[in-house]
Formats: sequence, structure tokens, C-alpha cells
Amino acid sequence: MRLGKALAVVAFVGAAVFTLGAQQKPAHMMGIEFQTPKNGMVKKYEEGRKEKAKWHRERKDPRPLFVWETMTGEHTGTLHCGRTGGDVERNGHSADQ
Repeated sequence: MRLGKALAVVAFVGAAVFTLGAQQKPAHMMGIEFQTPKNGMVKKYEEGRKEKAKWHRERKDPRPLFVWETMTGEHTGTLHCGRTGGDVERNGHSADQ
């Protein structure tokens, strides 16, 4: 449980650090997803992740993708995937929302 709380704090602090630059340019977003592949599906998940990375490279997406994996504790095997630099208008929202 402590590890989960610690990871949540780290994710929140990381998001806060990334948003410091966004304060100069309003309407930027950061997204973090927590993904846990089912037992026996890790290889298929990794292949899908590689295909998605290839798809982004082919479209010359300038935004980096960060992936972390929980190695021990209650949530072992959970992947934390984050992207930065997305602008709100490109994602179908207005800056006022």
C-alpha cells in the first residue's frame, strides 16, 4: 500500500514538474495511464506497444512517450505510460474547459 501511495506521489510531482513549462503556454496537457497486462498476455501486450510506437514514428509525432514498470509490491507488472506536450485544442477541447 505504501508503494502505491509513493508511486502516486511521484506521478503527481512528475506531472507538476512537466506543467511548469505549460504555465508559460496555457492549454497544454499531460496524460498518465496505468496499464496491467493480464497473465499470459505480456508478450502480446509488448508487441502491441511496439506497433503503437512504430505508428507514432511513422507519423513523426514529436511528443515523447514515457513508460515505467512497477517491479515489486502489490502492483507488480503495472505499467505507467505518460505523454506530455499535447495541446487541448488538438484533442477536441477548448482552452476554456
